[in-house]
Amino acid sequence: MTTEVPLARQALEDLLAAIGADAPAPGAGAASCAAAALGVALLHKAIAVSQRHLDAPAVLDAPARRVAALTERLLTAAAADARLFAELLDPQRSLAPREALQPLLDAAIACRAARAVRAEIGPFIRAELRADLQAAEALLGGAQAALHAIAQADLKALTAPEQARLAPLLDATGQIGDDESAVGAAD
Repeated sequence: MTTEVPLARQALEDLLAAIGADAPAPGAGAASCAAAALGVALLHKAIAVSQRHLDAPAVLDAPARRVAALTERLLTAAAADARLFAELLDPQRSLAPREALQPLLDAAIACRAARAVRAEIGPFIRAELRADLQAAEALLGGAQAALHAIAQADLKALTAPEQARLAPLLDATGQIGDDESAVGAAD
C-alpha cells in the first residue's frame, strides 16, 4: 500500500494531476475546496499587507484569525471529501451517502464565512490590494456555487428523510443557507 500525500501538502502540479487522474477521487469537491482555499489565501495576504500600513492594525486581528481557521477548515474538508467519496464508491464499504456529503456542506459554509470576512475587511484593505479582494470573491463564489451543485447532485442519492434533514442548508439561490447549526442537527 502506498502512502498518499494529504491534499493540503501536495504541490499544485501534483494536486492538479491527482484531480485530473482516472481515479474517482479527488474530484470536484477537492477542486472546489482548493479554489476556495486560494480565495482565502488572497484574503490573508490582503490582511497581512494592510496591517503593516494601518494606524490601528489590531482592527484586522480577529479577521486574520478567522481566515486562518477557514483555511484549515477548507483543507480538512478537501481531504475528507476525497477520502469519503472513494469509500462511498468502494463496494466493500458501507459508507452512508450522507457521510460523504458532510465535507461539501462544511466547505460551502466555510466559503460563505470567508465571503463575510471579505466584506468586513474591505474598508481596511489598501487600494493596491482591491484586485486581490475581487479575485478572492470570485474564487469563493465560484467554489461555493460548485459545492452547492455537487451537494445538490449528491442529495438525490439520499433517502427521503435524509434529504429532508439536509435540504434546509441549501436555499433557493443556490447558496448554502445561513443556519450553520443545521449541520449539527442533520448529524
